[in-house]
Amino acid sequence: MVTPVAAYSYNGEAAANYAYNNAYNNVPGTYVFKNGGGDCTNFASHSLQAGGWREIGGWSYISSDVWFYDYPYRYGYSHTWTVADRFYDFLAAHNNRAYPVSVKYRKHLLQKGDIVQIDYKDKYGNCGYWDHTMIVTDKNGNDPLMSYHSVGEPSQTGVRNKSLTEIMNDNSDARFLGWRIRSTYYY
Repeated sequence: MVTPVAAYSYNGEAAANYAYNNAYNNVPGTYVFKNGGGDCTNFASHSLQAGGWREIGGWSYISSDVWFYDYPYRYGYSHTWTVADRFYDFLAAHNNRAYPVSVKYRKHLLQKGDIVQIDYKDKYGNCGYWDHTMIVTDKNGNDPLMSYHSVGEPSQTGVRNKSLTEIMNDNSDARFLGWRIRSTYYY
């Protein structure tokens, strides 16, 4: 028996507005991940949900096939919701929701509600795991403006509408990957 597939819409403008409005705030009623890398992917996931992304539940919160948030229950959120590298795994496995875009050569294709991830070099000079997740909340010409939560920022909560070009210049030894979020996806 074939499982029925339904089409869902994603509104990048709604996701961008949510991120813009909550960049300097802890999202009410949600857990803030201050340890173990910060709140960046949790913040981006809540923004995507505000844009219309539906959660995918499952029996294993560590699987790359699930994406859900039901805090404060034990294991009430998936690793794909909160961990940048696991979120990458989810996006790569669910290409009906998003597809990769070269930030180095095609950042002008990114639109409001799209995602950018950063892989910083570790203390040994190696890249290998996606460390940070941001969301496009506006554009300045062809330059996407990013909003995100991160540990160590001046506001201690987040950043609003920072130029991707500036972020790339400040982190010239890091890898960047963009994700165009599809306006219609199937689940």
